[in-house]
Amino acid sequence: MRKFKVVKVFVLNNISKTIPSILTLTTFLIILNILLGILFSTTGVLEKSITDNFSVHFMEILNNEDFTYSPQMSLDIEKIEQVDESFVDYAHPVQIESESGLYELVTIIGMPKSVLSALKLNTDEEKFLFLPDKLKDSFKLGEEVYFEETVYTGKLVNGSLYDIVDFKYNVTGFFEELKWDVFPENIAIIDEETFLQIADVGGEAEMRSGRIIVYVSDVSEMKTVENKIKEIYPMADIRYTLKHTGSLPEFSKILIAVSSVILVVLFVFCIFNINGNVKQILNQRQRDIGLLSLFGVESKTIFTIFVSEYFFSGLFAFILTGGITTLLFFILKEMFNLGQFLEFMWIYIVIDFVVSILIFVFISTLQVNLSLKRLNKSKIFKDILK
Repeated sequence: MRKFKVVKVFVLNNISKTIPSILTLTTFLIILNILLGILFSTTGVLEKSITDNFSVHFMEILNNEDFTYSPQMSLDIEKIEQVDESFVDYAHPVQIESESGLYELVTIIGMPKSVLSALKLNTDEEKFLFLPDKLKDSFKLGEEVYFEETVYTGKLVNGSLYDIVDFKYNVTGFFEELKWDVFPENIAIIDEETFLQIADVGGEAEMRSGRIIVYVSDVSEMKTVENKIKEIYPMADIRYTLKHTGSLPEFSKILIAVSSVILVVLFVFCIFNINGNVKQILNQRQRDIGLLSLFGVESKTIFTIFVSEYFFSGLFAFILTGGITTLLFFILKEMFNLGQFLEFMWIYIVIDFVVSILIFVFISTLQVNLSLKRLNKSKIFKDILK
């Protein structure tokens, strides 16, 4: 208890002297957090990044000629070795309702079951409906919902070949909505069979859409797929996220390399700055060390007191960094819709805590030990008694 009181007195009396070091470390950690946020969001270091983004695996093929030929075009594209799935996009908005009277407007899109796994979705059911996470307040998992669609029946019903049909589903699950590059926002994913039934608007497969969606699991093969499609359909307009960014692996390497160089330079500068500050402070406090020794305080206790003081300096740097980082990333989310930075907040907190404590404790341990070894008690005592 007595040792704790001594540490408390030293911390309160001398913390102001370490403010330059605290600010230096805080600046470094904030820059580190920003660079980590960019890396995590763009290089596939963690989930929810560009390389893990479901959207970048899709390619949009525009058939600018005869829309009725789109199904055959899709079949031809699916035969390409690197293509996992290809399907015609007949997406359109519907109003999904529940028995409780709640309803939401979504855009339905039919996807093959083999594509669901890339979105981390899974079902054994042939008929499925996945809704975006933001609709969890409106609909519950397993709840029965329905929407109305006009379908071609092939027979006269009340004088028409078309009839309004209720399509009923039990909500299969929810998915975390991403920024879709080839799909509209607020989509609902249904089974392809039902979707084709809805899209058969004219009978005899007279489906009208000039857009084909191609799914490629290996994004590095996107350029190869594009070239092969162009060989078959030279007039097709092909679009995909990575088309104008070059090879993603090379892009990732460059980004990581540049960020690493910046971090290493800043880290070295930070270490030298803090080390110089701690060394200067300890040189100015040789009298304190001498007085503690004069009053019979053991070297271990002196070491604990001074290192504990710098431990609290590291703790203050961590708290300051956490507050500024949270505020900065919250502003980015609210003003620029960059919420992905906040998604990795727990990682920043862990890294900031470890780095801030380790740097101050390591440097102070080194400098305090050097000060104690250099301690010439007789000379310091003479200076003290002057």
